[in-house]
Amino acid sequence: MADLTILAFELADRYRNPAIVLTDGFVGQMMEPLDLVYREIRAPEKPWAVKGTAGTRQNLISSIVLEPDDLEEHQRRMKQNTFARARPRRAAKSTARKTPN
Repeated sequence: MADLTILAFELADRYRNPAIVLTDGFVGQMMEPLDLVYREIRAPEKPWAVKGTAGTRQNLISSIVLEPDDLEEHQRRMKQNTFARARPRRAAKSTARKTPN
């Protein structure tokens, strides 16, 4: 089970997905010897990461609007977009013939 946990976190790092280990009391009470093989772990290249350098500045996404007027305008645009998506569409008229029961 330890090797699968290691694999889960390696895959989570590679594919940028979360890894969660769920166990229950039965597994928590098990005792068995565990031999871990230590190996060199190479972190994969992450061109999408923000490293705090000028070269990765374009990867930084910021949606914070701090000025009151800009914030109000942003909220209005968001509200219009939300209502535009939530507006129900009219059903198309059916051209199928009704059959008598």
